[in-house]
Amino acid sequence: MPNPGEGAPESVPATRPLVLYVDDDAGNLAAARLLLEDRYELLEAENDEEACTCLKREGQRIDMILMDIQLKRSHLDGVGLVKLIRGTLDRAGLPGYTLDVPVLATPVIFLTAYGRLYPSDELFRAGGADVVVKPVDFIKLSNAMARYLTQKALSRLG
Repeated sequence: MPNPGEGAPESVPATRPLVLYVDDDAGNLAAARLLLEDRYELLEAENDEEACTCLKREGQRIDMILMDIQLKRSHLDGVGLVKLIRGTLDRAGLPGYTLDVPVLATPVIFLTAYGRLYPSDELFRAGGADVVVKPVDFIKLSNAMARYLTQKALSRLG
């Protein structure tokens, strides 16, 4: 008599997309965690130094970045961080923790309460893929995230 499960295919654990969320507001990070953690593996950073550490550690594994623009206790704001990630920021005079941050083409969605201070075209030129206004409408954010992750998956197939 065969053992139960014998000959059954091995289950492969499903991997969730890895998302780096950079925001200086712990409340925003907590809300995102509650609303996104069931579908995404979240890395959280509250300032540019923590973000650089995550980027150096996880680099190419990161599927998407959610980036707040105003980052208190940071040398770089979100726009500067995205330019760093895109390789378009002059690194002269930057803190040492910005060294060795990989250049990535990972989609970046800017999250901002200061939309009037940062025109969308400026954010797109910096390397952003989309802009979601705070307070974040998580349905809009989820739709944007799904759209970019679908595009990424399709580009891997073709």
